[in-house]
Amino acid sequence: MTFVGTRSGALASPRQLGELAPLSTARRRRWPFALLLAAALLGAAAWWDAARPPTSLAESALVGARGPACVRLVVAEDVSGSMSDFTAARRSALAELVAWAPRNLRADDELVVLGFAGSTDVPWGPWTVADLPGAPGRTGGPALAGGTLLTPVTSTVAQLPPTSCDTLLVLLSDAQLADLPAAEAQGLRVLADAGVHDLRLLVPTAAIDVPGEWLDAFPSAPPIVVDGTDAAATGLTVARMLAQVTDQEVVRR
Repeated sequence: MTFVGTRSGALASPRQLGELAPLSTARRRRWPFALLLAAALLGAAAWWDAARPPTSLAESALVGARGPACVRLVVAEDVSGSMSDFTAARRSALAELVAWAPRNLRADDELVVLGFAGSTDVPWGPWTVADLPGAPGRTGGPALAGGTLLTPVTSTVAQLPPTSCDTLLVLLSDAQLADLPAAEAQGLRVLADAGVHDLRLLVPTAAIDVPGEWLDAFPSAPPIVVDGTDAAATGLTVARMLAQVTDQEVVRR
């Protein structure tokens, strides 16, 4: 038989032993609970970090199944005077997009960058993702007295080398375009003639008043506003436009 001493030196009675035992058991039980709680908190923190939307292309990934078609992404940057405040961020966003593409797009996807105002310059691309060079250099087209025009953009896209990919045209512009089609039917004809499957308009600030004629011509491409001075936000928005076309989503990687 085992005896337990009390502070007075007397042996503990069986009743006292019964009173002491539950305290010892309770202490032992606290440790597994504390470990489980800590593990749960760490797991919740990891889940929350993964669930947060990415804040830049560098921490983002394009996920989800895709169909068989490749995509030709044509980014047309408006280089007219009214867009000059956003040039630096736009350039950085395009550089980040080129670096992001090989990790997230298919090797046979294509990328084209062109600048436009009253005319377009010689475009950068088309390059397949497998053969992408460094970031595009400065693009630009001189503004004309008649204003910034859409027709040079669609004409340039139409003259690109033929492709089996679906073409997504993203305009980084304030949409102050002097030659917008008069109605949706004409807008659809312009896109079809250029071989454009999807059109998106990215506007660099909510302060810009996009003309109503834009939605008259392209009601399926409402303006999407982003902070055009934020390169990370601009690049992520272009990636999300691409995800809409590929039926994927952009998540934190």
